[in-house]
Amino acid sequence: MFNASVLEVTNFFAEGAETAGLLTSPSARTELMPKNNPSKGNKKNDFLNDLKNLIAISLNSHKIKLMPNTYEEKLQKILDKPEDIMNPALNLNLLANMSYNQVRERLKTDQRIILPIGSTEQHGPDGILGVDHITATGLAYAVSAITGIISAPALNYGMAVHHLGFTGTMALRPTTYINVIVDLIFSLKSHGFKEIIVINGHGGNKGPFLNALQEKYNEFADLNFKFINWWVMPQLEEKIIKKYFGAKEGYHATPTEISLSMALVPGSIKLPDSYTCPQKEVKNENCNWVMPANFKDLYPDGVMRADYSLSSEEKGIEILKVAVEEIISLLA
Repeated sequence: MFNASVLEVTNFFAEGAETAGLLTSPSARTELMPKNNPSKGNKKNDFLNDLKNLIAISLNSHKIKLMPNTYEEKLQKILDKPEDIMNPALNLNLLANMSYNQVRERLKTDQRIILPIGSTEQHGPDGILGVDHITATGLAYAVSAITGIISAPALNYGMAVHHLGFTGTMALRPTTYINVIVDLIFSLKSHGFKEIIVINGHGGNKGPFLNALQEKYNEFADLNFKFINWWVMPQLEEKIIKKYFGAKEGYHATPTEISLSMALVPGSIKLPDSYTCPQKEVKNENCNWVMPANFKDLYPDGVMRADYSLSSEEKGIEILKVAVEEIISLLA
């Protein structure tokens, strides 16, 4: 076995890894090359150590870019029955399904975690209150199932004070939300997580979440964050929103988010045959609605310029596919 040099074996391994799509850049192959080390003595041990290192580096590359056939198979399985992704019993990559020993072992090779955040709030007269956390959870669990990255349980409550005029909405004040986020991040950091991938389902969360990071600027300086508002991603805009909805997408209770909810929780929403948004003409819209007490006056049924009657479960499955693909592309 040891007649071949480390360099020869490394080249052979690297060529195979490149063919399989495991190495994603020229620098990744360079990293595999054995380094000259004058202190080396035992050729057999040196060979095994170098081989162990190159395998570790290659597996790390594999974690970033999945083999195409594995990716397609896992994604297609989810699309065939998207409601299954909401069942936590079917995904062993969920933090809730792991023991602390299992989490500790996983942290030795991957320090990333997905954190879905949403809200429990009104989505018009026909939309369910869980739209924001259901969509964030579904996307997070799907990405977790495909990539193997651990997903934390969703934070199902958000900064939704402006929706309190509608029955069923449960909101956190901005200061409360900031404190919750700070505590959750401190918990994850203390265990050794170094990258937090936030999949956000509610626009009102962005401001206080970023404020939480600014409040603890120094404490969180060594963490990496990816904050993804799933409904405003470029590929989703091009492939779904422009194609199906255009200006009728609106801003809240949109056909995009309602459609994805319908795919993830089939039968949960009964749509009207047609819908006309009753809101008044709102001048300086981006300025006026920020006063929570004014929201219901401006948007009487809670919908913001959207025609959610365009939603469908079939479109929701398309949205799930495009969104999952785009989120995974952002993780590289």
